[in-house]
Formats: sequence, C-alpha cells, structure tokens
Amino acid sequence: WPTYQGGSRVVEHCGNSPEEAQALGCVWDLMSFGWIHPRCYNPEESQLWMDKYGPWKWYYDLNATAEIPDDELTGTRRVYTEQGYHVVHCLYIFKLLHLAGMSGHIVTDEAIPLAHTQHCVDMISAPKYTDFKHINTRVDMLFARCVTLD
Repeated sequence: WPTYQGGSRVVEHCGNSPEEAQALGCVWDLMSFGWIHPRCYNPEESQLWMDKYGPWKWYYDLNATAEIPDDELTGTRRVYTEQGYHVVHCLYIFKLLHLAGMSGHIVTDEAIPLAHTQHCVDMISAPKYTDFKHINTRVDMLFARCVTLD
C-alpha cells in the first residue's frame, strides 16, 4: 500500500522543559510520560487506562535502587519502570491513533512514526517480555507536539 508520513503540520506544542510546557498550558499525561497540550490530550482515555492497568512503580535507575515518588515524576526527565507500563503505553497510543483516524482529531507526534508502532508490535509480540513487573523499560519525558494526521 502506498503510504505517507502524516503529522507534519504542528498545531500546538509543549516546548522543551516542564516549566515551558506548563507556561504553554500543557498538562501532564502519565500514560505518555510527558507534557501534552489540552487540544490533543484525552483525559478520559488516559484515566481509563491508568485506573484499569496502573499503578506502576518508577525508578531513577534500571537496577530499581531508588523509587521515584509520584510527586516528582513531572520533573524527572528519565525514569525506569515496569514492562507492564511499556505494553499498556503502546496500546494506549494505538487506541489514541485509532480514535484520531476515526474522528480527524489531532494527535501527539509520538503516535505518528511507523517506527514507534513497529517497536510496540515487536515488543508486545516478543515472548521474552511476559513478566509485567520486570523493571526493563527506560522512559524519557515527552514534550509533545499536537499534529494533524494529514
């Protein structure tokens, strides 16, 4: 099938720091582990996934030697967490992209690259990733851009 890369038209953005994101009116989305502009944030969907599959534990290092308190997550640029979060995050992004495709709504640029989708498919289908409590996932803070699908 012929394809094209959507997401080239940026509608809103959240800058490059937690302070800039807040100044731009962006909100924290744990499911994306990042700052999302309200125009492309779906709080009901995010809460649904957190309520159904969370909570997760967050750490400063891959060895899980120091747990990060929830109130410090919004300012911590790199964290390590459970495999279960990784799987649920991917499925959450898949659903947001599907909803955007059905409605024409803008979406975060994180959802656009086929490479992200392929990464998620590979990770979810790999038999070695069955222990959802295993700490193996590095997450870097997202400063999302809201983009169109066209």
